Amino acid sequence: IEQPEIIDEAMRSARPLFRQMWEAVVEAGDMRKRGFCNTLYSMDGADILQCDFGAMISPAMCERWALPALQEEASIVKNVYYHWDGPTQLVHEDLLCAARGIYTIQYQMGDGRGDPIDYLDLYQRLQSKGKAIHFWGTPDQLKAAHKVLRPERVLYTTGVDSVAETDALLKWFADNT
Repeated sequence: IEQPEIIDEAMRSARPLFRQMWEAVVEAGDMRKRGFCNTLYSMDGADILQCDFGAMISPAMCERWALPALQEEASIVKNVYYHWDGPTQLVHEDLLCAARGIYTIQYQMGDGRGDPIDYLDLYQRLQSKGKAIHFWGTPDQLKAAHKVLRPERVLYTTGVDSVAETDALLKWFADNT
């Protein structure tokens, strides 16, 4: 922090390696055949990026170092789903929403900080800034969220115990979209 020029130089020397590393991972995992490759976990057809270091840096530092790297990585990996981890990263909302190549954001609020249903205002802001969001919860929470979120910009995830519950939930969505 006291010598930002050292970080600038480290970024200049490290950034060209990302494409090589990514291609090696794609090749080693035979991901061209599978159709996707992820840095965190699988989302069908999407590549997942994250920057947990963002929790420890200011917006100015994020704009200087993390954002250019994320945008570069997004241009390489395509169809980016961004795992946004923790409440201390909320200061980067505007930068993240302005990021080119990041399409879907999954905000992870952190243990003991509520459920996604408690963050509907955040999800609405993200959607209003052009991002799709990943929302998870109980079927009833999904129904409540669906009343205020833009359906074309949300990925829902829930758990049910039977095919009948699945069918009923899908019917509810069909009837209410």
